[in-house]
Amino acid sequence: MWNTRTLLCVILGTALLENAGCKRSSHAGENSDTTHSGSPAVIRQWTPEEIARDPEGYLTFAAGQVQIQIKQREAKLAAIRQRHQEIRPRYQDFADNLAQVKNVHDRLVRACQQADDEDHWPVKIGGRSFEKDKAQAVIESTKRYVDDREPLLATYDDAMGKLEDAEGTVGKDISDLGRLAEKIALDLERVRLNKGLAELADMRKTEADLATFAKALADMSEDPTADINLVNKDKPQVDVEQLLK
Repeated sequence: MWNTRTLLCVILGTALLENAGCKRSSHAGENSDTTHSGSPAVIRQWTPEEIARDPEGYLTFAAGQVQIQIKQREAKLAAIRQRHQEIRPRYQDFADNLAQVKNVHDRLVRACQQADDEDHWPVKIGGRSFEKDKAQAVIESTKRYVDDREPLLATYDDAMGKLEDAEGTVGKDISDLGRLAEKIALDLERVRLNKGLAELADMRKTEADLATFAKALADMSEDPTADINLVNKDKPQVDVEQLLK
């Protein structure tokens, strides 16, 4: 006979699955699957009676759910890494060019200040000489260039940060799901050995974990940089050597 505490654990565990949006399958023995888009399809809802009658079957089902979650996250992690690889060279090239132009600006400002202090013109930078008017023109043009592009650099920084955060989050989820799979395997072995009911209390935690992972995956953006405008075709990069001519 089931005692009151055991039945309460089973009922609460099933309620967690219902709150997570799980839907009853049209066939009692049907396992969960995924849609073509990789999102969860219809998930079998285990009733308290089914769990009580077949705890081994439930744990086998839960183990399958964990493997589905892991595969979905592995696919998402691969997509995030591919996006990261696409953006990183553009980001690095853009940042390097901006740093070079800023360096020219800063060096020329310092040289002009020194020339004014010492009343010694022209100034030399990068192997080239600049009279005061020319130097001032280059300082102004490089400042406009940097000021115009620094917002886009901040946008790149934001995109890179979001990708790194998403990669870390999904990677941690995969590790946590791996540990959950190990726990389910141990629980399953105990059920098989003991054929008892003590392990049913642990199923409540397993169900809650599965529901949490499923919700986190549903809430996760397909592309964490989708809302970031990284188009820079209207901001062509300048050859630093051209600035010094």
